Amino acid sequence: MGKDLSYYKDIFSIIRSSTTIIALVIAGIWTYTLFIKGRKKYPRASITSESWSKTIQNKARLISLNMSIHNSGEVLINIEYTQTIIYKIHPIDDNLMRKISINNKDLDKTYFDWEILNEKETSWEKDNLEIEPGEKETIQYDFLLPLEVDVILVYYYVRNKKKREKGLGWSFSKIIEFSDNEKELNKNG
Repeated sequence: MGKDLSYYKDIFSIIRSSTTIIALVIAGIWTYTLFIKGRKKYPRASITSESWSKTIQNKARLISLNMSIHNSGEVLINIEYTQTIIYKIHPIDDNLMRKISINNKDLDKTYFDWEILNEKETSWEKDNLEIEPGEKETIQYDFLLPLEVDVILVYYYVRNKKKREKGLGWSFSKIIEFSDNEKELNKNG
């Protein structure tokens, strides 16, 4: 019976030592990823925008858009693709107005099919644009618009490289109304 008890003590001692070693390895990995590496698996970002405009020779309107991407997470963000789309809201497109008046189903949608005035897509794979945690990067886009357009919707999209296969990313949109003196009414937002 003494041998049996000694045998079980040895088994429990081996299990206790193995469990302690495994726990220390797991704690070491957790400490490294949380405190030393200081990053989590998926990035978080927010987008803001500022803009200015100027009439050029009473023929067109130059609008400069600054899209700021702020890395609010703890993971490095690698920007590989951005998109900026400018939609015309006013004066309203005749086709859209006809569509709305004929078929009220468009009123049930979460958005209208505004006319696209201009669009810019940028692939950053070669330039390797990176944003460290807590930092921000500003990308400037310039567009020429018809002078008669006085209200636009600007849509920004930044692809999340970690969720690329699902097409997920960050987006932001805002409406800009131009007045006679070229002052933007809807600043930074």
